[in-house]
Amino acid sequence: MQKPCNKCENSSSYILPSGVTRYYPQTFGYYAIKCRECEKYKRYEEYLQSRRKYLMGKPIKSLEEYFALKEKGESLFYWRGAIRHFKVLECLNFSTFVDLINHGNLYRAIKKQ
Repeated sequence: MQKPCNKCENSSSYILPSGVTRYYPQTFGYYAIKCRECEKYKRYEEYLQSRRKYLMGKPIKSLEEYFALKEKGESLFYWRGAIRHFKVLECLNFSTFVDLINHGNLYRAIKKQ
């Protein structure tokens, strides 16, 4: 399925140095509301969710819970709406890592069955 923002009048565009134009949904302002309500974009998001191998689970509440999950062998987590390996999280500053957990921005990744 092709990204629905291509040549949409509400999307923002970015021209790469190679001359190729990339289109993205608006993230702020008046057109961001239109992009979130766009039926094409909603169908595209549903399509992407159906293709994912993992679902977003409950948020990780403490460092102890994170290390317990890591000990069990769960190495994938959701952060910023995408799946990350635990090594990516361990490369962050410790204070940033603790803030992610305290603010509830880190979620378990649950494998689809």
